[in-house]
Amino acid sequence: MKLTLLEMTKALGLDLNNLPAPNKEAWNLVPSSVISDSNEVKQGSLFVCVKGTRVDGHDFAEDAVDQGACAILASYNPFGPVPPVPVILYSDVILALGKIARRHREDMKGKVIALTGTAGKTTVKEVLAHILSQVAFCEKSPKNKNNQLGLPLSMLSSSENAKFWIMELGISQAHDMDELGQIINPDYAVIVNVGAGHLEGLGKLGVAYHKTRLLKYLSDLGEGVVCADYTDLQEEALKIGKPILFFSSKNKKYDCFASYVGPAADVKMQEGGIRKGVYSVYVFGEQFDVITPFRGSFGAENVAVIVATAKRLGLTNNEIKKGFMTAVLPDSRFFCKELCDNIIIDDSYNANPLSMNRMLSTVAELAEESKSEVYLMLGEMRELGEEAPGAHASLGVEVATIGPKAIFWKGAYGDVILNSLRTSGWKGFFKVVNNSEDFLSALPELGILSCTQSKNNLKGKHAVFLIKGSRGNKLEEISKALTEYLQA
Repeated sequence: MKLTLLEMTKALGLDLNNLPAPNKEAWNLVPSSVISDSNEVKQGSLFVCVKGTRVDGHDFAEDAVDQGACAILASYNPFGPVPPVPVILYSDVILALGKIARRHREDMKGKVIALTGTAGKTTVKEVLAHILSQVAFCEKSPKNKNNQLGLPLSMLSSSENAKFWIMELGISQAHDMDELGQIINPDYAVIVNVGAGHLEGLGKLGVAYHKTRLLKYLSDLGEGVVCADYTDLQEEALKIGKPILFFSSKNKKYDCFASYVGPAADVKMQEGGIRKGVYSVYVFGEQFDVITPFRGSFGAENVAVIVATAKRLGLTNNEIKKGFMTAVLPDSRFFCKELCDNIIIDDSYNANPLSMNRMLSTVAELAEESKSEVYLMLGEMRELGEEAPGAHASLGVEVATIGPKAIFWKGAYGDVILNSLRTSGWKGFFKVVNNSEDFLSALPELGILSCTQSKNNLKGKHAVFLIKGSRGNKLEEISKALTEYLQA
């Protein structure tokens, strides 16, 4: 970022005469970074005083200056009449941060990609960014910094000299996408998929309506990259009237289509991991195969959107193939490992009905390929509002169709899940757990033994474990405990 403090105040329409500073020359400084966490402040940072539900950033302004902050963005002056550093005063700090990020975006000469979806958007972002970075300087939003605070911070930490920016957008309220879209003004608006998620805040218009709002904020020559496999998403996208490239994992008639072929021969995802997946791609009249860190039919959607976007950005087929080969998935997102012929799939980062169903189908495919039994450690799907009971009842029906050997459940709606399972005719083992100890205690009686025990006991079962639920369930702790148990 090369914006001076003065340019930031102009972007906010502020008059320097009304802003406190030690001297006027200080407004010519260019911050080295923009930070909202006082623990991360470095020499030359612009510290953003965000007032949250538990802490107020204004209370840490002096600490930030002591650590080297060169200026403060705040809703009021936390210092005296003559502050130690310039103070950019704006009543709504989050709104101001977005306007500053939008000004910085104007200096970006490369292509800006905004990516959203109900399931898998962070994974798609990470793999796409990896592929793009193989051919050019690519910046990406870190982790899941995808809201009105995280997006501007991600943009302001990105160089205007990059050839690509790829930024993730997440929404939970009806107004979110409009606010995020105005900030990023993307050249490509990528919508991976839609399904039930964050229903409490999105209201009655539907997830597809709110996701496609992003298309309204495309740059003048911008284009949407949208999944054609969701009728409501396709219909809402077409209503916007912007150019759209449709991709699919179900219908070859679209510009980009991908399908699952099977596991790659002797190419593993990482040390101790399972084999990578091969997908066949048809894009703009060409066909080629890619070896990826995905497995199963669900991964075809991810492959299709990544290939479609990469091709639009000018990458060759070989560049895409090479990028997929070396890509690694982020932690707790379809992170697979193999221990004593047991496969553990840690997808514990989050869950909603769409991502649950996608992962269940993948587990069933992996179990069939490896001739293993299915064991599920699932958790409550949160933020579904009044749809929650019905969504969990439907989940029980979906789970029953893959015939798992055992199901462990953590969180609310365990009774709804169990009733749905029994009504669907499933008669397997079911247990509600509160912690890792509850979970591990049941494994020996189910025939799930440690590596050492399996070598000495022919009764040890081969299993595919899926660990998945909303973040608040903290299922990553159970994933860690299961790994340690099997390795013993």
